[in-house]
Amino acid sequence: MKHLTLKRIREVFPHFNERPVTEADFWRACKQNKVYVLELPLQIDGYYEIKRGKHFILLNNRLRGVKWLHTALHEFSHYLFDVPAENGHGAFFKGRAGDGDDPREKLAEAFALTCLMPFPDLVRIAHEGVAADDPWLLNLAGARVLIRTHYGW
Repeated sequence: MKHLTLKRIREVFPHFNERPVTEADFWRACKQNKVYVLELPLQIDGYYEIKRGKHFILLNNRLRGVKWLHTALHEFSHYLFDVPAENGHGAFFKGRAGDGDDPREKLAEAFALTCLMPFPDLVRIAHEGVAADDPWLLNLAGARVLIRTHYGW
């Protein structure tokens, strides 16, 4: 993987793991890195592709809100870490069954979740608690604890 360091992440997202990454941050990073984003009717949530040296993130046009941002950041992680800088070809897909054991997918998921819930937010939630009737937030917080343990983010 290319430049798998916190330094590489912070070159693109300077406040990574300090505050949530916003949609505006994502668009800014894409523009600065010449990553083209297309929203299309897809059967999956999204994928990253490099074609003739150009970088593309393709997102399902039915996604909205946090799900859209999560998928966009997940795919941006593939741009950051998985594809060689040369003018090659490659594609990485999110949402396919059976990709859960791929370390690239685990890293992309960890990156996206950390962008959405940085460490200060995790600490705040730990102190304030999470409503038992919010299973999405409970699952996100649980996954985020595991990421902190595994990656140190």
